[in-house]
Amino acid sequence: MAAVFILPAILATAAPSPMQAAAPAAPPTPFALAVAPFEDLRSPGQEAWLGRFLRESIAKSFLRVPQISVLGLDAAAQWQHKLGLRGTDAVEAESLHRMGIDVLILGSTQRVLRLAEIKLRVVSARGDLLPETVHLLRADLAGGSPGALQGRVLQVLHRLLAPAAMPALPPPPERWGEVESLFTALGEAPPPGDRSARPALIARLRPLSDDLALGGRAHEALALLHLEQALLHAQSPARRHALLAQALEHAATALGADRRDTERQALKGEIHYFLKQNEQAKAHASIARIKNPLNGLAFIVLGLVAGLSTGESVEQFKRAFAVHPYLRRASRPIGSSPFQSGILEPYFQKWEQLHASPVTWNGGDPLPANYENLLTEGIAHFELQQWDAAEPLLQQAAELEEGDHRPWLYLYRLLIETGRAGEAVQLLRQLSAENPQQADILHYLGVALQSGGEHAQAREAFRKALVERPNDPRSVYHLATADIALGRWEDARGSLRTLLHEQPEHAQGWLQMGIVQAHLKDWEAAEGALERALAIDPNLPDAQRRLERLRRRPQR
Repeated sequence: MAAVFILPAILATAAPSPMQAAAPAAPPTPFALAVAPFEDLRSPGQEAWLGRFLRESIAKSFLRVPQISVLGLDAAAQWQHKLGLRGTDAVEAESLHRMGIDVLILGSTQRVLRLAEIKLRVVSARGDLLPETVHLLRADLAGGSPGALQGRVLQVLHRLLAPAAMPALPPPPERWGEVESLFTALGEAPPPGDRSARPALIARLRPLSDDLALGGRAHEALALLHLEQALLHAQSPARRHALLAQALEHAATALGADRRDTERQALKGEIHYFLKQNEQAKAHASIARIKNPLNGLAFIVLGLVAGLSTGESVEQFKRAFAVHPYLRRASRPIGSSPFQSGILEPYFQKWEQLHASPVTWNGGDPLPANYENLLTEGIAHFELQQWDAAEPLLQQAAELEEGDHRPWLYLYRLLIETGRAGEAVQLLRQLSAENPQQADILHYLGVALQSGGEHAQAREAFRKALVERPNDPRSVYHLATADIALGRWEDARGSLRTLLHEQPEHAQGWLQMGIVQAHLKDWEAAEGALERALAIDPNLPDAQRRLERLRRRPQR
């Protein structure tokens, strides 16, 4: 598997909001996002507690949006260091491509006494997405509340990027003192060899765990600190087990405060693993991986559960290193704390010793020099429907790096687009067998099968894709059309309701809903759905004819 992992963003989106219209078009959903550390302009290259608070608030809020995958905070910080990204500098599209993301959120903070200035930037391959009029925010750290500032920042970003209404969030913090105490403590990485560092930090964090708004984050930190103390410094099996039990209790409390937080989900799975509770570990890691395919720890836990000597661990660890190349100590910048203070380092080393072809990339350039250029140019021609130009470039990229599924997937999609779906089916089946958890491969296998009239098999492919990436609007829509072709009208209606809840401006979705409602003889709903489709797209083929025929039906 290639070291760079990208979630393709290929989906027609709803009509843009006024804020989106004021900026370059935001990438379609689903897409991958990262939040880099917010630079403290008074201490260049460092991040103050206010920046950590805002960065975590942003990242954890987007974890609640099903269509968005969020790169882990640790991985984003390491990439920022590797690529030299700063909150006020220009960002090259190539940097996003190397990170495997579509959108990067950066920022900076600057304090003068109790007044703070926050600058936001939202960058995609098309340039800055955030209008100049809203990129600067100011906060009064004496009179205002952190919840108010957090709400303003999230409102700006969710209105710009989220495909639906901003999801409900846990209660916001209202006192700056507690926020400063918590995020100052979180910025201090305890030295692995210091036996007393973690207990001292635990004592500082424990009082904050009772705070309704901050308790979840405090418990998350306490879970990790207890886990590290157990594995690094416990003197006896009984002491280790007691510390792990405390870690699990904190992780459960943290997850209870926000069930959508996949970072906490994966951490809880990891603690279950070290407690030798493999079924629970696998369950939590699987949930984290499905909800957020950019969670490197989830893949590590699944690889540990599978057993380091198994082929399954090879696949899971490769996926983990593709998502987060900096998991291992040797791959991190000099002076950077090892991931989870190094508690997983022995497992990484043992895994590499067990396998003849270890993943050796350490954040450098693992692929042939022109591989990414060929792939990027091939994809660009593909998106412009320049099939003759795209095919040889994608073929060259595929031959240079056989382990990366992306060029193969685009080649097989090209077959579908050029009327050769029958050829693509078997090739996509083979690619899916080699990459069983890649939702995009499963989705396009379904598309190829559907093009050939194999609606039952297509339906199964879309269902599997939705297991890997729940509520993906593309797969939900195609699942509905497969159900329509099979006469599964109630199933189709359920899928379309899910789609239209998330994508209320999906004209084709409303058209299909009108067809389904008409077959179910819900005439009023059918007419309303077709009218909605035409309101969104007056030129939608077939919609006007169906609506007129519906209105001419005999009245009983």
